[in-house]
Amino acid sequence: MVKYRGWGDDLQSVSNKLWLHVLPPRLKKLVEETADAMSPDLEEIRFRIQKPVIIKRAGKERFLLRDREPVCAQAADLEAVMDLSMRGSLYAFEEELKNGFVTLPGGHRLGFCGRAVLDQGRLRGLKQIRFLNLRVAKQVFGCGDALIPRITANRRWLSTLVASPPRWGKTTLIRELVRKASEGDPARYLAGADVSLVDERSEIAGSYLGEPQFELGPRTDVLDGCPKSEGMMMVVRSMAPDIVAADEIGGERDMEALRHVLLCGAKILTTVHGSALEELLARPGLGDFIRQGAFDRIVVLRGPWYSGLPPAVYQGKSLGLAAAEPV
Repeated sequence: MVKYRGWGDDLQSVSNKLWLHVLPPRLKKLVEETADAMSPDLEEIRFRIQKPVIIKRAGKERFLLRDREPVCAQAADLEAVMDLSMRGSLYAFEEELKNGFVTLPGGHRLGFCGRAVLDQGRLRGLKQIRFLNLRVAKQVFGCGDALIPRITANRRWLSTLVASPPRWGKTTLIRELVRKASEGDPARYLAGADVSLVDERSEIAGSYLGEPQFELGPRTDVLDGCPKSEGMMMVVRSMAPDIVAADEIGGERDMEALRHVLLCGAKILTTVHGSALEELLARPGLGDFIRQGAFDRIVVLRGPWYSGLPPAVYQGKSLGLAAAEPV
């Protein structure tokens, strides 16, 4: 467990190293000898055919080196990573090949690109995979603590939308908010809530073979791999949640499902790509949904998790900046 600064607090990050098991021996040895690659701040490792392997951590990147020279990914390396990730059976991961990624033990993710396989113009999968992105997942305990007083009121959670550009930490944040809502927070007089997490792309729970790889609290139920629009309506009927959580809402069908959740009396915790409130308001569907006051709070991250910049929090109805409310 490693302490570091982020979003204005001392936090604790836990990131397992199970992703190492998908690297062939040649690359695994070099990666293990590279301090940046073994850092708890590691974000991703990118492999591109005949190009240097790139390690990204805390907003910076460097080449993987051997004898001070960049190590280039070979076709055999990429094939080995794919084979280890899918346990030697591409057929068993046919759906993942269509989606362009596979979830790994520990909640990590391997994204890939290559030659598309089409059937009557529809994507059926990929072959000749020559580009890989190993995204390292982490759980950051405490990253939502400073935010909780601003997205709760009267000892209850408020419907909240979290917005940020990619790789700034919104999924990590929503994962922690789910855990805190599920566990409850006696210091703030918040009782534990029944949370239904609709995890369409297995990013929040990081489910592997149906089992969440992250700690989500004792009252969280996970619907994995189901489209959000269908899943949110399903869990309201089947699980009677206090809170429905999901990642990266977008289209009109998502808006319809969110309306259904709210009409059934549940609260919402969800995220969206975006860098400013004005940008969100300009989007068809989502902008109208926000202006109607569907969300009690809109949280806009003002920098990556490692920047130390606290997020901006807006009142849902007035769209003015929200202060902390008494519990």
